Amino acid sequence: MENRSPTMSIKLKIRNSANKLRHSSPKLQEVLRERCRERMREKRGQLFNKRRFGLESNSRDVQDTLTEIVRKEFNNLVTRDLDPAFFDNTSFLNELLNQEEELENEILSEEEQWILQEYEKMTQEEIEILALTADEQDKEVICPICQRSNLTQKQNNVTCISCDFALNNCISVKEVGYRINNCVNNHSARCKKTPSFFPLSENNKISLYLVCDECSTWASII
Repeated sequence: MENRSPTMSIKLKIRNSANKLRHSSPKLQEVLRERCRERMREKRGQLFNKRRFGLESNSRDVQDTLTEIVRKEFNNLVTRDLDPAFFDNTSFLNELLNQEEELENEILSEEEQWILQEYEKMTQEEIEILALTADEQDKEVICPICQRSNLTQKQNNVTCISCDFALNNCISVKEVGYRINNCVNNHSARCKKTPSFFPLSENNKISLYLVCDECSTWASII
């Protein structure tokens, strides 16, 4: 009977474990992929922030993190039947990884594509959230008279719940906000004084004016 040294026996076990994984059912290899993705989910916030801030040079961080995770999870799977005393033996694990470099690279390539897809998905979600937030902000217009509450639309009237201000000109809250901002911007281009607003009943309708005593402005808004 051939006598094998402990070192040779461990090498053979590692090689057999690696072959078992390579030729195992797709389910076992999917476990490896899922473990890698779970680890990447834990780190993706940090990695995505670097990409979000335009640090393209840090794209190497994604690759390095992927490599580290894949190797760790790969080692955990192929060495799970070995004596834990040998888990920290770098030379054995390096030999294992050298033998299975093709499988490692294959999974790395898959996971890199996955993480990029996740990044694009997250970016698109953020864009949609920002667009929704901006749209909601566009709909909110603070009352120019009391400046305590947002204007609300009730049928054909725009009113304030905190004061008696009301517009019956059949325009939307968004349009009111647009006209106020436009008039304020025109005024601020030539005067640094903060203007005030004055509602005036004219021909059975409420009109709104921008008033500034500093520059003697009396400008119609609505």
